[in-house]
Amino acid sequence: MDFDSPIERPTLTPREAEQVVEQRIEDFGLGALPQISVIEERGDWRVIWDGKMRVIPPMSEREWLAWLEENVGEVDPESLGSLEG
Repeated sequence: MDFDSPIERPTLTPREAEQVVEQRIEDFGLGALPQISVIEERGDWRVIWDGKMRVIPPMSEREWLAWLEENVGEVDPESLGSLEG
């Protein structure tokens, strides 16, 4: 077994990507993330939120969460919890 090779994670569908966002909003409230639409377009995702749009490659859940945090807003539950004061 080769422990140096990266583990492949399944790529989310656009609907699954939206469900990740919906779950964060449900778990941490409306301020956790804005509503986000993910539309498949020619093999890529068109991600739309707050009047912004990006075209990105499909991602695993881990990659998607990292992208959301970098481009949309904080998605770390511990950070969100500390803001509730």
